[in-house]
Amino acid sequence: LAYFYCSRSTHETGRSDPDVIFRTLLLQLSRGLITMPDRKEVVDALMLEILKKVPAMIVIDALDECSRHQRPKFLQALTEILARTSLKRVKVLISSRDDQDIVCKLGLFPNVYISATDNHDDITRFTVEELDNAIQTGIFLRGQVSSELRQHIIDTLIAKAQAMFSWVKLSIQHLQLAKQESTVRRQLGKLPIGLAKLYEWIYQSILEYLPEDKVATETIFGWMLCAQESATLELMVAAVRMGSLKGRRDLIESQILDLCCNLVVFDKILSEFRFAHLSVKEYLESRAEFAEEVVNTSAVSRCIDLLQMP
Repeated sequence: LAYFYCSRSTHETGRSDPDVIFRTLLLQLSRGLITMPDRKEVVDALMLEILKKVPAMIVIDALDECSRHQRPKFLQALTEILARTSLKRVKVLISSRDDQDIVCKLGLFPNVYISATDNHDDITRFTVEELDNAIQTGIFLRGQVSSELRQHIIDTLIAKAQAMFSWVKLSIQHLQLAKQESTVRRQLGKLPIGLAKLYEWIYQSILEYLPEDKVATETIFGWMLCAQESATLELMVAAVRMGSLKGRRDLIESQILDLCCNLVVFDKILSEFRFAHLSVKEYLESRAEFAEEVVNTSAVSRCIDLLQMP
């Protein structure tokens, strides 16, 4: 068994690099008994030779997060390996969103598509569990939710979710901010359909922050988009201090999460912040103020300012 989980991350660039993916798979298949070659064509040849002799299962998760510019050569190498090995000896399981280059290249192989109707039961269970947990812990309307309102919330969320778990989770977290039942009902009716529209809706509330909080939130997003290392609490606090909010030292984990309106989560195991979903990162990157050259230029400028401080 050889496996790889792709991830488009600025501080783990190897997880979206096809060469790293193939080398990692080869290392697992060879059980570490070979010296890893530098040339990609040698890596491909060695993997092919191993797969011709050894039964194997290869699992690649989130292939759509592999670098879009480098993905064609990865797909080409993968299809060549599949074409030249016995499908009885080599099994390859790939999970991915339906990006067209992936669909086109792997369309000749067996595919299982999951549509909104396929995971309706899962979405229903997830919605009920998330809402009930929020009610039982007192986060949602202090736990005072009638059975009629509870069912109305569940029905509305399921109808608008379009099979997206992230949409349900973010929507419930947004509704938790309401203090009155009438506010919940009104906000429930305003919830937009689709993740992109929900992100836009949430981001509009961030734009209405007081200037100091708005700058802090934009700084956090910017550094998370361009940082070449893990987004730890220390890094986020330092980034905000380096901005226009000099002297601010009160940022803690919960405050950063509140500022970012649940678009960012904190991984307690790795002790780092990350975007709630890849689509959050993609949404922010689509905004002019978070374009790659903008956030990188801002980061460089702030680092220069820091180096020039007496």
